[in-house]
Amino acid sequence: MNTFVATGEILDPSRVTDGLRAEEDKVLADLHEAGIVRNAYLHEDHRSVTLVLTLPDFSAASAAMSRLPFVQLGIIKFSYATVRSILP
Repeated sequence: MNTFVATGEILDPSRVTDGLRAEEDKVLADLHEAGIVRNAYLHEDHRSVTLVLTLPDFSAASAAMSRLPFVQLGIIKFSYATVRSILP
């Protein structure tokens, strides 16, 4: 398994409704329960998020993020980096 950091920028915050936010939160919780999303952080600007993912490869990471409603609707765009711990 590999660890990825997915950094997402919300492209159009005006399209985010309470109902859509609830759907996004549900899918994110499902991905967390499945062990795919290890951590999720909202940046102070409330327009960016950082997710720590554990998956076999980049295509699996991209596919997992495509389950999020914000991704499906083009509200958020993610960039990815493969990372590894530098601590013993």
